[in-house]
Amino acid sequence: MKFLLRSVFVGLQSDDKELTFRNYLAFDDAGLGFDVPEDTTLWEFVRDFARTHNHVPDVRTIRSHFEAIKKPEVLDRLEIIAPLKPLYKGDFIKRLEEKAEDRRV
Repeated sequence: MKFLLRSVFVGLQSDDKELTFRNYLAFDDAGLGFDVPEDTTLWEFVRDFARTHNHVPDVRTIRSHFEAIKKPEVLDRLEIIAPLKPLYKGDFIKRLEEKAEDRRV
């Protein structure tokens, strides 16, 4: 699930912002949750930010938010996820569908 989470926010300058936003929309529609509490906290921030601003946040925005509210455990998880390579288009959708199927079974 960490690759799915990583694919719904901008972590690097080279990330495609439009495709990342599409990933966010697909993930939000899927209604999946996370097993790791810090991932859930990160996802809720990304979701709320995207709903408010109509684009996904970048890693600096996420980091600043959790530094301000003093959530070091979430910051630690962000540091693990942020360097991962995001998935786009078919790769993202395939992984999302696999996770959704796993949850159904």
